[in-house]
Amino acid sequence: TRRSSDLANGHTFHHPIIVTHGDTGIENPEIHAYAMREIEKIERFCARNAIPIEIHTARPYLNSSWAVRVLSGRALPTFANKAHRDCSVSMKIEPQQRIRKIVLRKYAHLEPVILLGTRYDESTERNGRMTDRGERADLVWRSPDGTLSLSPICDWTTADVWEYLASCRDEIIERSYADFQDIFRLYGEASEGDCGAIEDMIGSGAKSSACGSRFGCMLCTAVSADWSLANMIEANPGEYGYLKP
Repeated sequence: TRRSSDLANGHTFHHPIIVTHGDTGIENPEIHAYAMREIEKIERFCARNAIPIEIHTARPYLNSSWAVRVLSGRALPTFANKAHRDCSVSMKIEPQQRIRKIVLRKYAHLEPVILLGTRYDESTERNGRMTDRGERADLVWRSPDGTLSLSPICDWTTADVWEYLASCRDEIIERSYADFQDIFRLYGEASEGDCGAIEDMIGSGAKSSACGSRFGCMLCTAVSADWSLANMIEANPGEYGYLKP
């Protein structure tokens, strides 16, 4: 299981980078397709640069899937007034934890560091949970379940994220695995065009509050409507009209 690769800049990888992706089975089909394309880009980038990598997709058990949970009556849907989103636990968190344990069995002699994309700026609730866990970007921290973790972008604002993506798009950052054109397009169409202005401002180096559009589960029962999806259909009915039903 030990592999070593030398990059042009002199870095050596003795063990693979392991990427896990969570597929709930009820994502917006366009977002699902985007995620699959990005995974392919990561694989090609790592192959070109001799970076050892493993990519694994975590999916909920059939009994925990949306169709079996909700349509069969095995469990009540998650409503907006529920404080605890048990669907998120069974469809996202538990599958990721399960696949991580399976994948890491062959590296039992190592203690991996789990990288998270959580940010304090996302919401007051998220900020509170991250503060309780002691998440840091500059030091490895130990999560409540005992695993070592690191949160590289925990102190970033939404504008910081878009500035980074724009820097990759404009080739200011040259060694990214992708140019992220697709994510600008998707968020622009999902936010009634607001992100187009943000893209221009960030591209010219200006700071602004960036797009706040969110993509969630397409069949979510905890919200009244999927406005991101509705905006996509309205912005480009020829491309997304199939999603209208």
